[in-house]
Formats: sequence, structure tokens, C-alpha cells
Amino acid sequence: MIHTIELSKMISADMFNEIINSLNIPCNRQIWFTNRYMDKGILAIGLYKFKRKSDNIPQSNEIALDTHYYMIMLTISTSAMFGKDYHIAQEILCFTPDFVRAIYQKIFEIIPCLNLGKSFAVNSKAWMELNAFKVRRIDFAFDFKYMHQIYLQMINQGYGINRKTVHRNYYSANELQAEIDDDDPNINIYEEMVDANTPYKASTNYVYYSCKSMNINIYHKMSEIENEHLTCNSETDYDFLRIEIQAKKNKLNYLIKKLGLKGRELQYIATPEVEHELLHTYVKALVGNGIYVSYDEAIQIINQSEYTNGMKQKLITLIDTIAKKHSVAKVIEEVKNGTITTLGSYQSLQKHLKLIEQLGINPVTISRRVEKYVPIQTFTNGTGTSSINLHMLPNLVDIIEAYHAQTLEYRANGIPVTEKDLEAIDKIQ
Repeated sequence: MIHTIELSKMISADMFNEIINSLNIPCNRQIWFTNRYMDKGILAIGLYKFKRKSDNIPQSNEIALDTHYYMIMLTISTSAMFGKDYHIAQEILCFTPDFVRAIYQKIFEIIPCLNLGKSFAVNSKAWMELNAFKVRRIDFAFDFKYMHQIYLQMINQGYGINRKTVHRNYYSANELQAEIDDDDPNINIYEEMVDANTPYKASTNYVYYSCKSMNINIYHKMSEIENEHLTCNSETDYDFLRIEIQAKKNKLNYLIKKLGLKGRELQYIATPEVEHELLHTYVKALVGNGIYVSYDEAIQIINQSEYTNGMKQKLITLIDTIAKKHSVAKVIEEVKNGTITTLGSYQSLQKHLKLIEQLGINPVTISRRVEKYVPIQTFTNGTGTSSINLHMLPNLVDIIEAYHAQTLEYRANGIPVTEKDLEAIDKIQ
């Protein structure tokens, strides 16, 4: 699902001035900025000019050439743009080529001079190429309601990511840190102005990480609405957990290279493949592998494993320490800095975390306080040698994998029609 998109395009100096004058956009901190069109789904419009590099300016004895580049940036909520609830993210399969064209046409209703393809049919390749915007940031969201308060606790007690470097404590951090810069400027001022000027800014995030190329927001939607006093639809159920990965242009450039995409234009970025790559990578970084079970059941599974008695005791000690510290990330940090010495070296800790996951369970356990609310299911250990009934919740990574598989199935064969859909059709007829 996609919640918000930030689009950009290089424009001429004449077009730059025409947009400023026609929309009467004021200048603020070197950016011409307005959020007057939020009711149209355009949350913010920003215009920015920046100097060309001296070696890129052709020398001429005739007319003095412009020494600046000009850019327009637009922050879009497609849900609000097409008359739906802003708080609800748009399904990824909505982003067909026709839907992308419709987004552009909505923009051109406000800023007609941006439409460079007036002489071509709207559904033509030429129209799309002339009018395409690049994605500067796109917010992929995954919303779910099942036991979401417990999952929020599990995420918060997981591996965590260092806020300054977005470095994974346990998994290799190379992929998380990978990004590719380009000639488009990284304009932090614009992002700050969007956040400061939109009433939809979520300052009540439960889990938040930020760096140059991406942000992670994980929060309970209803709590955000209530705490921020946001306008909402009284008939809509907002009681869900949202996991939101906000990928900025440097991260998108890296994904273009990794996934073999054609470019940073919206039609190439708003796809199930990019959505899955981001959600899977960062959720796994936060929570690791393995299903969630209670503390007592985790000890039982370890004791029933084929590990040696000495190794079983080490793994039990690790499970116990994580439960007491309420965080895998904190345990890792304290082993590294020598505060915890009972778990051995950092290398030993890495090995033992992997051994726990090989049993099919997560090192974070369900607290006794909420265990009674978790359903009992049949668990088969990682080696497939035994099965027991216990309280368990599937890992978020596995849930996202199932969601992605369903998305691909729907894209290939269409979304099945439900009884509810048929009833709605009958009412229309």
C-alpha cells in the first residue's frame, strides 16, 4: 500500500516564474512553498532553484546563460486526491499506468503549464514520457489489525536500528545502508516545511527511525488521530497498526540498480516488487526470524532440542536476559560495551541468536501478562522432529511474505469477488 508520494521535475526558468505568479506562492527559506491545495490531494507544492556546477555551464560570448537549475516538488496523497479517506493507504495494485496518468492530470488541473504533452493522446507513450515525474520519496505502508498491540510490543523489543546510521545490530548492515546519490539536490528544508505545515504529521509514532535515505514509522493509527486531534471519518475503523517505510531518492536509486528498474519515474517505483523489497528488508531488520511464543514455551522448546546440555543452558540464559531487558537491541549493545558479561563475546551472542532462530522461534518472547490472549496452535520445531501445542504468533516477516504472495496472485488473476461485493452490486442495480 502507498500512503504519500513526493514527486519532482526539472522545469525551465520561465515555467518556474509562471507557476509562482499564477499560484501566488510565497518564498520561505529559499523555497517557494504552499499547502493551499490540500483539499485536492496535493499536500504541498514547492519550487526550488539551485546553482549549476561551474563545469556544467557552457561558455558563450552571446547571451548570458542561466546559472541555475529549477525544480518543482509536489507531495501527493492519492487517497485524498480521488475523494477517499486520507488516513487510509492506497492499494499497490491501484497504481496502473492509467492511474498514474490520472494523478498527473489532477496535477495539471492546478498547474496547466506542466502538461508538456498537449499535442499527444493522454494514453500515448509520448504523453507519459513528456509528463512523467520522478519520485523523491514514497511511503509504503502495511496495515494490520490482528493482535496489533502485542505485535507493537514485540517490534519495540526486537533488534532495533541505530538511529544515526540505521545499522542493524545482528544482520549485515550493508543492504540497509546502501544508497546512490544523484545530481538532484537533497532538499531537507522542503521536507521540514511539509512536516511543519500539514496537519497530518504524526508526532506520536511509537517506533521511529530516520536517516538521509529513508524513515521508518510504526504506530497505532487511532492513537495518532486522537493524540493529534486529526479530522477523520467516524464510520471508518482506524484500530490498526501501520508499518510505514518512507524511501527517499537515494534509497530509490539503489533499488533501481538492484532490481533492474528503468528509472525513478512513478510508474516504475509504485510496484509490488519495490514495496516488498522495502517492507521485507526493514521489518526483518527490526524483528528477525522465528515465531513468537511465551517465555515458558521457549524454554520448553530449547530443552526439547537436540543441542547439548551446555548449549541449551546458554540459550536459556540468553532468552532470560532478553526478557528481563525487554530488548534484543539493548542486550546486543550491553554485550558490546561490556556491561553484560554472562553471555560471552559479541560473536558468541550472534551465534546463539542464530541457534534460537534455527529452532523456529524468536528470541523475543510473549509476556505472561498477554499470553492468555494469544491463540494456541500447533508448533513444529525447526528440524521438523517434534510438534507441540502452544501459544504462538506468526512472525511479521512471514505475514508480509503472505501479503506479497497474495498481491502477486491478485495481479496475475484478478481480485476475487466476495459475497459482500455481490451484495453491493445488487444494491446499485
